[in-house]
Amino acid sequence: MPTYILWLMINRKFLVPFCLAMSYISGFGQQNGRTFIENLEKQTYTSLAEKLEGDLPAAMEKAYSEAYLRKAKKEENRVELLHAYKLKLYVEDKSKRLAYADSMVTAAKHSGKNDLIGAAYLTRGIVYNDEQNLTKALDNYLIADSYLSNSSDDYLRHKAQYNIAQIKYYLGYYSEAAKLFTENLTYFENEDLPYLTSLHSLALCYTRLGKFDLGTATNYRGIQEASDREYHNAIPRFINAEGINQYFKKKIIEKV
Repeated sequence: MPTYILWLMINRKFLVPFCLAMSYISGFGQQNGRTFIENLEKQTYTSLAEKLEGDLPAAMEKAYSEAYLRKAKKEENRVELLHAYKLKLYVEDKSKRLAYADSMVTAAKHSGKNDLIGAAYLTRGIVYNDEQNLTKALDNYLIADSYLSNSSDDYLRHKAQYNIAQIKYYLGYYSEAAKLFTENLTYFENEDLPYLTSLHSLALCYTRLGKFDLGTATNYRGIQEASDREYHNAIPRFINAEGINQYFKKKIIEKV
């Protein structure tokens, strides 16, 4: 007997909702699927969100996120509707992500809250970035930044600036990117991954700008910081960045 069948037999509390969710997603047993979703809608937003944060099969994730969305629509709750679209964005097929991101922006605008509007544009920018549409990603990040410029949510504001910096780097605006990465270093100082990533990106900017000594200093600083923070898997990235830095530095010397 396959292991997953045995597991389902042992865990009977999981079996019924799993089968109903599967029938809902696959299109079979639609009446049971609708009943299952309707029952989920009776739960609180917090309860549905907590379930989605757990380790659920894909079919269950879609069922819970659909219940969240339908509940928000029925109650005409603009804030929860925005959250519902974001949940759908992460559990549905990638081909649908942009449509849900668009819906997020629309719902956020109806809320009239700048932080929510900025966050929605930031999310849509991330979707465009994942699709390698860097120009549209930057457009959305800049709009997000305009809504978040006076926000009291420092993390959200710096997250927008970080994403803008990354896109500016890839588009070749190295000086502008370096300025943003430098500003973010102070804020992310107590968060290992954002801090080290910003430091690594700053070093790459210096290399592209021909500031090779600054590039070297930043890479060695990154190696030391990664070691001190026991984030050892980041060290090879700085070593690689320094290799790139030395390569371009040698090219400049050879031309002279």
